[in-house]
Amino acid sequence: MKPSLSISPSRRLKDRAARWIVSAGGLAIVASILGIFLFILAEVLPLLSGGSLKEEPAAADAAPLSVAAMLDEHQSTLVALGRDGVVRSRTAAEPFFELAFEGYTSEPVQQAALLPHGRGFLAATRSGALWALLLRFDVEYRADARVTKAVAAGAQPIDLDAAGSAPGLFSGAVAPEGGGLFIAVVGGARLVAVRSTTKENPITGEVTASWSQVSLRLPDGIPAGAIRAMCVDGSARHAFAAAATGEILWWEITDAEGERTAKVTATEGAAPTALAMLIGDRSLVLGRQDGAIETYSMLRDEKAGWLLRRIHTFTPLQSAVTALSTSLRNKGFLAGDQTGNVALYYSTSERLLDSLRLQVGPIVSLDLAPKSDGAVVVGESGIARLSIENPHPEVTWSSLFAPVWYEGDPEPTTKWQSTSGTDDFEPKLGLLPLLIGTLKGTFYSLLLAIPLAIFSAVYASQFMAPALRQIVKPMIEIMAALPSVVLGFLAGLWLAPRVERSLVGMLIMVVLLPASVLLAGAASTMISPSLRSRFPAGVAAACFMPVLLVAGALALSLGGPVEDSLFGGNAGQWITDHLGVNFEQKNAIVVGLAMGVAVIPIIFSIAEDALSNVPRSLSSGSLALGASRWQTVVRVVIPTASPGIFSAIMVGFGRAVGETMIVVMATGNTPVMSWSPFNGFRTLSANIATEIPEAAQGSTHYRVLFLSVLLLFVVTFAANTVAEVIRQRLRKRYASL
Repeated sequence: MKPSLSISPSRRLKDRAARWIVSAGGLAIVASILGIFLFILAEVLPLLSGGSLKEEPAAADAAPLSVAAMLDEHQSTLVALGRDGVVRSRTAAEPFFELAFEGYTSEPVQQAALLPHGRGFLAATRSGALWALLLRFDVEYRADARVTKAVAAGAQPIDLDAAGSAPGLFSGAVAPEGGGLFIAVVGGARLVAVRSTTKENPITGEVTASWSQVSLRLPDGIPAGAIRAMCVDGSARHAFAAAATGEILWWEITDAEGERTAKVTATEGAAPTALAMLIGDRSLVLGRQDGAIETYSMLRDEKAGWLLRRIHTFTPLQSAVTALSTSLRNKGFLAGDQTGNVALYYSTSERLLDSLRLQVGPIVSLDLAPKSDGAVVVGESGIARLSIENPHPEVTWSSLFAPVWYEGDPEPTTKWQSTSGTDDFEPKLGLLPLLIGTLKGTFYSLLLAIPLAIFSAVYASQFMAPALRQIVKPMIEIMAALPSVVLGFLAGLWLAPRVERSLVGMLIMVVLLPASVLLAGAASTMISPSLRSRFPAGVAAACFMPVLLVAGALALSLGGPVEDSLFGGNAGQWITDHLGVNFEQKNAIVVGLAMGVAVIPIIFSIAEDALSNVPRSLSSGSLALGASRWQTVVRVVIPTASPGIFSAIMVGFGRAVGETMIVVMATGNTPVMSWSPFNGFRTLSANIATEIPEAAQGSTHYRVLFLSVLLLFVVTFAANTVAEVIRQRLRKRYASL
């Protein structure tokens, strides 16, 4: 009977405490990773929420029946043009009161339109007069409260026709610098445009306005009476009209002289009924009789000049589109139809964000608040106020990962351009160029790092002399301590110019170095055994160093003559001209070399440890059975160490995917869709590091950057999971060796 081993209570307590500490540490790590994931996910999820329209309760003292209405920036002031021709304003603290315009006599209004950018109303009276009623909103602060007040800024009578014919359809705009452009169908038979210009006396400061009529010529077969919708852009430079036959007509009117001939763009579909201009004055929104809604963008053609082309189509409304209002903040717009439906759209992503049925009858006029967070809707039977939640209209899965047709582009493309110098910029948030750039940088760095690191690890662990290995291995592992910013600095400022100057020599080096090693190895077999025995085993690598240095110097010296003879003295320009690939100084070759230096030590260290830990009994048994040293390494040692080698490669993959500073400093940081080694790229990690400091918290840009973080998290997590599964299978497969 064997004596039982007794464990002291203190030992049991220590073991239990150690087990608890280790378990708690492991759980803390898992909880930390899960917490990071949940935090990132919480920042990303709002991107998936759509916009919403909500009707606000009706005001107790509603305005008389109106033909148009508008809101101030803070939605605290409502201004409405009544059918009696009176302009009334209302704030949250006071009921409607009338605004007096000097020189304007109120009389019943036949129809009205809003001036772009909230500058007032256009009102056509029953007597045939057309007035531009200009408004401004003054903001005052009283007792720590903001008070916005609508002020009548002036009334301008617009003389469209000397005969005094009433305008049947009209539109206009007041330019920010003064003056304006107004267009109307007069008498049902003629299209008339009037341009006003203002001049300020530099001495007295007096501003005088002058009016002139511009002759607009219609194409043959399209009478003025066929025009169903029109608009003028916010800069008061372009006028647009849509005919019942489907054509869009447009004129550029930069001065008041001469005759203008319409440019014509044919469209397909039901008759147009509404027309509006998106912010930026480059795209038109067109509504049709059957409820269809489309956008047309100005494109530059080398032969034909400027053209209009349809780029987006949207979910249609239920009946004829009667009113459109575009946002002053982004590429969104509001549309209303004949049955009282109102829908919120976003142009770039082609999203129908939300729709709502109102009880105000057919929609007559719409006005989106300047911040696009509210709207006022005028129907034939009343006014409705809407509150709008629309935080991230630009984002859909399609806009993030598929080509999108942006304004001014001849075809759909995938781009990343999150900011610009103008407020009317159309954000381009395609993540595909960043994904391609991430994979591109990883591919070229691992293309260099994996062969060098794995072969070096095999040689160091199996063939190199122990004394030499004790020197080489620590030196390579110390390379892993080099800061990424130092490598990026050297790559961008020192390596990139030298690669550009010696590109042909480096390409020759890729062929010449392996060839010289093979030739030197073949020549070493011709040395007598007695002479070779004088050298310690495992130091042959040191003998090859002079060969490599001489071959490298020879390749670089041959680069110049070869470049002169084959590439006209400039290989980069030859690549651009003959291969159609842009050659940039900071390119994927430079990044591959720099990131390879950063990744090689990691792969080498892990792989070398895995190879060195293969039991000596396996290799000794193979050698005893007559296998050569190389056969033993290939068929016994490497398969047994394959789980560790695979882990080394995956760790190197993770290091390359997440690299930031080298990519930022050595690639030019250009988000392009190209696998060419001769141009730059931008990775997800570099993009995050570059743009997160300037992204407004909670904005679409900010959350898309967090989505990039989530993509990196998911990619590395998935890669590590697959790697662990494969590693376990390899371990089981070769466990019997």
